[in-house]
Amino acid sequence: MFSLTSILACIDTVRTHAFLTHSLQLLYSSCQVSCPYARVELQLTKPIAPFTFLFNEQFYTSNRSDFPSTLPFWSSLPDNPSPQQLKDRLWYSSQYPYLPFILKSPFHGDLLRRLSIPVDRIEVVFDTHDWHLPRQVAKDWKALENVLVLATTNLFSFFRQNHPKTYLTFASPELPSSYGYFTTHKSEATARSALSVSLDAFAVYLGYFSFIIAICQFGIDPQSSPPSWHKCLARGDSPVHPEWLRLLLDSPIVDFGSEFVWLLMLQGVSEAK
Repeated sequence: MFSLTSILACIDTVRTHAFLTHSLQLLYSSCQVSCPYARVELQLTKPIAPFTFLFNEQFYTSNRSDFPSTLPFWSSLPDNPSPQQLKDRLWYSSQYPYLPFILKSPFHGDLLRRLSIPVDRIEVVFDTHDWHLPRQVAKDWKALENVLVLATTNLFSFFRQNHPKTYLTFASPELPSSYGYFTTHKSEATARSALSVSLDAFAVYLGYFSFIIAICQFGIDPQSSPPSWHKCLARGDSPVHPEWLRLLLDSPIVDFGSEFVWLLMLQGVSEAK
């Protein structure tokens, strides 16, 4: 049985660059029989993946006409996966349905340019006995994190209000600051290592934010202009500043035609605990 969360992650009208499923017909059957409420909400009116492949006696369907020459063995994620493990994950995980929404190159545009510098070129400073980001740079990263959290919380509440009968359960990503970009370190190497993990965490959290944006469009009017999620964040009681919202509209975070990670899904394999 598919959860609503996994169904949402399979739909090609949101952000899957190349999402493979084993047996497309089973997906339609599960959606229609096991999740009748989700079937109405999601309005699956066109094929999710028009191409079918036979690989090692397994059938896969894809929204791309090409297929990888080899497939890695399926493996579950550890109990507490690192941001890099989540960012580089190839197989779909029902516990982390936002993985298909992670951009291959996430840090573009005015909103995210501050994160686009390669780790080995990011300035770190030595102050007294410790290494850290320059104070203003650290504040800028933290300001971005804070507004992402506020916007995500606001949109998740909006989704629950509009879908009171829908229960979503998944593991939310850790905040990037929990990996050390906002603290000091005893060596430059340790500081740069923390920055690298923090940037991976930003990529994962941006994917999570995109996933929340995508599900907020279902069952309301996905073709409305501006979209429903934008109307929510633009309200007078929204914690999001209008200028930040303008930058968000121009960012790849909400461009569901962008290029995202390649993710695979094999039906019959479940990570639910």
